Amino acid sequence: MSYVPVVLICLALLLMSCSQHTIDREIKSDIATKAKSETCFAGINYIVANGRVHLSGTYPTDACRQKIISKIQGIAGVSEIDNRMVPGEVVLNQDYELKLRLDSVLSRYPSVMAQLSGNNIYLRGNLPSAEAKKLID
Repeated sequence: MSYVPVVLICLALLLMSCSQHTIDREIKSDIATKAKSETCFAGINYIVANGRVHLSGTYPTDACRQKIISKIQGIAGVSEIDNRMVPGEVVLNQDYELKLRLDSVLSRYPSVMAQLSGNNIYLRGNLPSAEAKKLID
């Protein structure tokens, strides 16, 4: 009895999952880059899982909502957008620069997002414990 087909299938599945993580990381990095030059992203949080972009937070105008969705749809590898954004007031204050920096750091962690509240930073998402230690350090 040969185990070669089973080993090849397992190896293929492993490579596919690794490459999907790389694609998700590239998608998140691209969104972070776009967010730096587009203030419509100021109130928006995002995570990426298996090519699916999950959006939450507040957008100021319908034109901004459309712009955000359009920019994300234009990113290679995006298979779907889960839009949970809501209309509302977005204030560009000193937290905006911090949010941009956090988004840049978190671009390496596709399934993690940060929310700012006062002087606190809340991280949400999924991350293997080895990567969580790197992020916190």
